[in-house]
Amino acid sequence: MGAKGCTFCPATFRDGTRSKEAFGQTQLLALDFDHGISYEDVKGRAERYDLPILFAYDTYRSKAHDRFRVVFLNDASVPAVRVAGAMLTALHTVFPDADPQSKSAVQMYYGGKGLLHYDESIPEINIESLFLLKYCCMET
Repeated sequence: MGAKGCTFCPATFRDGTRSKEAFGQTQLLALDFDHGISYEDVKGRAERYDLPILFAYDTYRSKAHDRFRVVFLNDASVPAVRVAGAMLTALHTVFPDADPQSKSAVQMYYGGKGLLHYDESIPEINIESLFLLKYCCMET
């Protein structure tokens, strides 16, 4: 995806139509960062909060790694669009510098021009720790 420039949608759909009504499930959660924070800062925050990044890549418009996308893998399929949206909102609480447009569970993402990171161990996050983390971030 990131290295080969392939467009993707993290969700699957029941009837092939990309819409909230046809949402089937997702296991990948993606965030866009368009300016204001470096990949190293995002990576450091993810490590600090034990949110392992599956992969990250520079988007097409990136210059010196200033526009990038990070993708997290949930430990189980998320079969409800509202739950997937809540998980993305929780990630935005942890990463307020992420583009607010990347809160939709049915969004498509353009590929990029090069991987910044890929973890071959296929690390996972989980919904319980993500929601607890959201609460903790809101308290501070």
